[in-house]
Formats: sequence, C-alpha cells, structure tokens
Amino acid sequence: MLSSLLNDVDKKHLRRSFLFFFCVAVCAYLSIMVLFSPHGDDHARHIYNYGVGNSLYFRVATRMVELLTFFSYRLAFDTVPFFTLLSCGILACIAIICRKILDLISDNECSNDKFVLLCFIPIIVNPYLAEAMIFRFDTPFMMIPLLCVMMAVYLAVIEQYAADSNLLVKNFGKWRLELAQIALLLLSLLFYQTAISTYFTLFAYVCMTNLTEKKSLWKILMEMRHWFSNIFITLAIYLLILAFGPKKTLYDEFSAVLPKNFTEIINNVINNAIMYFCSLYTDWSCNAVGILFFTMLVIFFLSLIYDIWKKSNGRLAAALKNIILYGGMGTFLLGPFTACLPLDLYQHNVSGYITPRVLYTFGILMALVLYKNYMFLAKQVIIKNIYRFFLITFGIWSISYMNAFGNIMHMQFLLEDKVAYELANDLH
Repeated sequence: MLSSLLNDVDKKHLRRSFLFFFCVAVCAYLSIMVLFSPHGDDHARHIYNYGVGNSLYFRVATRMVELLTFFSYRLAFDTVPFFTLLSCGILACIAIICRKILDLISDNECSNDKFVLLCFIPIIVNPYLAEAMIFRFDTPFMMIPLLCVMMAVYLAVIEQYAADSNLLVKNFGKWRLELAQIALLLLSLLFYQTAISTYFTLFAYVCMTNLTEKKSLWKILMEMRHWFSNIFITLAIYLLILAFGPKKTLYDEFSAVLPKNFTEIINNVINNAIMYFCSLYTDWSCNAVGILFFTMLVIFFLSLIYDIWKKSNGRLAAALKNIILYGGMGTFLLGPFTACLPLDLYQHNVSGYITPRVLYTFGILMALVLYKNYMFLAKQVIIKNIYRFFLITFGIWSISYMNAFGNIMHMQFLLEDKVAYELANDLH
C-alpha cells in the first residue's frame, strides 16, 4: 500500500504534504493538547481507569490495540498530548491518501498545484471532528478506522482506474486486493463503526464522476461491482458478530436486540435520516461559513450536470445519466449519515440522537466538494484566485474555531469545578 503510494508520488512532495497537514492539525488542536478538559466518558475513565473497548464486545480491535498500548487487560491511561499528536499524524496520512484517490480519478488534473492541499483541510479540521479529538482516551481509536477505510477505498480505486499499470495489482492479483479491502473495512467496523460512512461518500463521488465520462451505464456498473460486493460481505460479517457475539454488559445486551420486523428497521432509518438533516440545517444555516459551504455544494452539483450534458452522446443518454446523478447526489449528501446504517438495525437507536462525533467523516464530503470545485473553477484565472482566497480564509477559520472550542471546553471545566467547590463550601 505505502510502497505503491511512494512509487506514484514524488517522495519530497509527499513529505512536504505530510508536514503541511500535520502542522495544520497541531495548530488546530493545540488548545486541546495543552489545556485539561475531560469530556464525557473521560471523567469515569480518569476515576476507574477502564479502557475504551473494555466493555464493548463489538469494538474488538480497539480492545486489542489498548492491550498492546497499555500492557494491561483492564486499565487505560491518559496519554495526552501523545494520543492527540498520533491522531494528527493519522489525519495527515488520511488527507494524503484522499488526495491520491482524487488524483487517480481525475487523471492528475491539479497534481502540480500547491493550493490544492487547502481543499483537504476539512478532513483534518472540521466542527464535527472537534468532539472526536477532545476525548483523551478514544481519539486514536476513532482515527485508525478512518485510515483503514481510506486505504480500502484507495485499493478499490486502483482496481478500477489503474489495474493495468499499477504494480500492486500485478503483484498481488485482484482477488487478494478485494480480500484486503474486506479486511480493512471489517477492521474499521471493529474499531469504530461510524468511519464506514467514508466508503459510501467516496462511492457516491466515484459513481457521479463516472457519469460525466463517455461510458454506458452498464459499463459503469460493471466497473464498480467490486464496491458493492465488498461492502455487502463486510456488513454481513459484522452484523453476524453483533448478533451472535458474547454480551458482557447491559449496554451490549441492549445494543444487540434485533428489531421485531422490517417496518421497525425502516422507521429507524427514517428517524435517523430526519435527525441527520435537522442537525445539518441547525449547524450550517445560521452562520456565514455554512452559507458559503452551501454555495460550494450548489456549484459542485452544477459542475457535474454541466459535464454530463457536455460529454454525453445524445440528449437521451444525458437525461438518463442526469436522473441517476440526482440519486447519486442524494447518496452523496447522505454519506456521513450511513455511519448509522449498521446500528439502524437495533432498537437502541430508535429514540436516540446523532452526536457530532458520529458525523466526524463529514470533512471527507467537504474536501470532495472543494476539490471538484477547484478543478471546475481553475479554468478562469481571476475566479481561481478568488477561490484560493476563500480556501485560505476557510482554513484560518477552521483552525481558529478548533482552538476556540478547546478553550471553551476548558473554561466550562473550570466553571463546573468552581461551582462544585462553592456548593461543597455551602453544604459544610
């Protein structure tokens, strides 16, 4: 995997890209690393020292890595800032692999443009990732599965776009690559289930990109058949683990109760979808950054429609592809929501809610939109420069937002500590 990456990309450029993304991540999460602000389950873990995967049987991979990290079957330790720095490095690798994937899909149209790196900042820094990064025990175990999914997608893209020329395919064969994809996807689910949404988001993007090419619908479907088979096999294995694995705690028993009928499954999916879109509307509709991103999303879809009408042979073919494209748009927007699909089958999610960390892969969707728009707008010099200014501004805002989030969480912790101290004084 890594050797293939290094063979295709100049090593010096790869090191510079990693250093850029890593520095952006460190600057963004500096306040989280420096200030002590435990969040959620961190309070209990500081008191009892139990691990993340110690009570959750369906996070087997997390438990194994904890065992290797802490050399303890039951205990876990607060290792911040090491865990946060490790997560920053993993995020930098994810951003590099994502760029490589998009370069393969788009034939390296913008591979020599340094400003393209700015399009991938949302992968490293986005509002939904803030909650995932602030956890002091969980952070690396949320980033590792995302890296696994990105590697699986990279292998799938190589199999589709570069099977004839890539050494990885020639040396290992397609069937071994597909087994590796299934293993990586299953590993991601055994670490942290929500990372799998990246696969659906990138699948929708690749499908929409293929529609803009001069190919028949049947040929596109045949080229992407391994995407379907791999994810179906992975989800089937994972659901069997969830249904028949050993339950150790009440949470495990509660989270592994199968619904009574198919109607209940549909209700779960619909309820979560409604909550998902309500969350997006609440998060993005009341601020200038959200309106700007919505504008980028509109440009993204218009550019796809334009490419289809421009490259399709005949109006009927273009119309059919556009109809499918609209479905792809819906799938693309629902990409981060598909994190809930493995859990939608279980009753505990019926009246649940979507926390920000469940949507932490939303940064992948943002990066895809920004990258596609960059390629579409790069033809006009003035517009390209304006768009570059927007990307720089958006990157600065993202870093500032993350530091503000860390400071606010720390101030809340101090305030709660002060209130508890005053209450104790009043009682005594």
